[in-house]
Amino acid sequence: MNAEQLRERRKGIGGSEASAALGLSRYKSPFQLYLEKTGEIDEYNDSPVLRRGTRFEPILREMYSEITGRPVVLAPTFQSDVVPFMFVSPDGLAGDRYLEIKTARNRHDWGEPGTDEIPQEYLIQVQHGLFVTRLLVADVFVAFSLDDIELYEVHADPELQDMIIEGERAFWNQVETRTPPELTTYEDVVMRYRRSSQKAITATKAMVDIVSVLRNEKAILKASKETEKGLEAEIMKFMGEHDTLIDSEGKPLITWKETKGRRYFDEDKFRESYPELWEAFLKPETTQRRFLLKGGK
Repeated sequence: MNAEQLRERRKGIGGSEASAALGLSRYKSPFQLYLEKTGEIDEYNDSPVLRRGTRFEPILREMYSEITGRPVVLAPTFQSDVVPFMFVSPDGLAGDRYLEIKTARNRHDWGEPGTDEIPQEYLIQVQHGLFVTRLLVADVFVAFSLDDIELYEVHADPELQDMIIEGERAFWNQVETRTPPELTTYEDVVMRYRRSSQKAITATKAMVDIVSVLRNEKAILKASKETEKGLEAEIMKFMGEHDTLIDSEGKPLITWKETKGRRYFDEDKFRESYPELWEAFLKPETTQRRFLLKGGK
């Protein structure tokens, strides 16, 4: 995504961002979306899942036409004429139908094909798109694999669309007034408080209790990890040089196989041999705060 595209996306909320704006996304919180829309962090969508979807989209679009008999045209980005900050870029238009193409690893949250029983995030995305384009029906064409493809049909739901618009309007007001949304995830807190000052703050009784719980949890985890390592060591001693442990029926229980040695870049040797070149390619690292549990009994 280039700089111009980033600037355009900061002008409103797209269909794929609707669930995040409402706080209903598994992948992005309202605060993270807020930082992107205010330009405080760059939007970065280069996950393996996204790359896979982008790669297969043209193939799936063609398969949709073959299965349904409906020709598909690539659509431009639409802007709502009622709610100006709402945008959508459909995967295609099939006559008077809105087309949304998805790839999924499993059928979790997907209901009966032919119905509108699709994951909540996608339902919000589709209803957002139907509202912006003023279309009444959407086809959701999902590939669990290239040999396992299903078609779902979603009809415009004015009541649900009103709820989505209300939620997006509240979020967009936070963007315009530079009022950060509530911090709801660990990542939110790390992003919000990236810098520290050399000051101490006195803990309340409630905070002391939380620290105590954290200390106990870490002790439990440490003991569990030590137990895990001890059990692994017993199994490894039993296996010796054998690379597979099987049960009485010959089914593998454990494998402990030698891997190929990997080549790596010897930074110390390079720095010693070419100090000026090493210095020229040094890049300052972004500072981070380190969270440490201190003291304890």
